[in-house]
Amino acid sequence: MASRANEGTENENGEEEACDLEIRMRIEIKRR
Repeated sequence: MASRANEGTENENGEEEACDLEIRMRIEIKRR
């Protein structure tokens, strides 16, 4: 990953999306 420092923007976006998915999954589980 360190070798792809130039593509940091794509990495950050991917991580943000993954975090959102995890948060949504947890919220759905808590609602049930």
